[in-house]
Amino acid sequence: MAAVLITALLLFAAGVPSAAKDPITETVNMMQVNQNTRGEGYYWHNPSDKMTLTDVYIDTADEFGLKMPDKSYLVLEGNNYIRASKAALFCEGELQVSGTGSLTLVSDEGIGVLINTTKAVKSVRFIGGNIVIKAGAIGVQALYATASFSNCTVDITTKGENAVTARILLIGGCPSFKANATLSADYKMNISASALEVTGANGAPALVTPDNFTVNDIAMSAGADIKSVSAVEEYAGQTALVTKSTVSGITPSIIFGEGVSVAVDILIIIGFLAVIAAVIAVPAVRYRRRIAAIKAGKSEAGRSARAQARAQRQAKREKKNG
Repeated sequence: MAAVLITALLLFAAGVPSAAKDPITETVNMMQVNQNTRGEGYYWHNPSDKMTLTDVYIDTADEFGLKMPDKSYLVLEGNNYIRASKAALFCEGELQVSGTGSLTLVSDEGIGVLINTTKAVKSVRFIGGNIVIKAGAIGVQALYATASFSNCTVDITTKGENAVTARILLIGGCPSFKANATLSADYKMNISASALEVTGANGAPALVTPDNFTVNDIAMSAGADIKSVSAVEEYAGQTALVTKSTVSGITPSIIFGEGVSVAVDILIIIGFLAVIAAVIAVPAVRYRRRIAAIKAGKSEAGRSARAQARAQRQAKREKKNG
């Protein structure tokens, strides 16, 4: 009896829904589903591309635990647990995670959340729930997309160097966001009205920030480790970063209503503007490069034509003199 109790407590601590519940031992793949689908602990509503998890327990040796299509929604109810070898949660593009439940994602040697897209307009948005990620490599990987966290609690533990890596990283209205490795963004990063506790692995910086890095409504402390942080006006590459929200009370979301912070609306707007800027900037850079290449080609062609004309004139003079 004592052994059973200890096992149950260990499973509860690991985030497993129930010691008595048999796990789903293969990938739950919604990529090609075209009808409403129900399974143990989950329900896929096909017309709305919405998956509701209710105490789902997926523990598989397969590469992926849950695979979601582009432009899909994940709603959390109860305690949900997904474990897989390569990525616990995989999405082909756009994904929104909401709800009041919890989601524990485990990949001992892999990635917690993998957003597999090369389109800058795509994003993974966590706008509710309690998110726990335990990964061997990276907590959340959205290399070409936006990763945003708001109105949710987040706890990321990884053996790798990055807790989150994204093109655009937005954190707002999170009462608790903990990570034991670097938060990294290539194009834009914004942190607003959130309580962060981030420590870079092996002395690495807590944040790897782009030039487009902004903060709003937070007080920051930074240092060599969490125990030695002190107040700072600007983040300057320290290993440990702690932030506190300076906003009192919660203003409800205009878009989602009561129960969701207005920080979600702000992040959506910031993310939208950042994506638009990125979409405009990339073609502009390509256009400038193309024009420069054309000009360079014309210049080279002009030099070649002039050289050929000189050679022809020289040949005529030599023929005339001969």
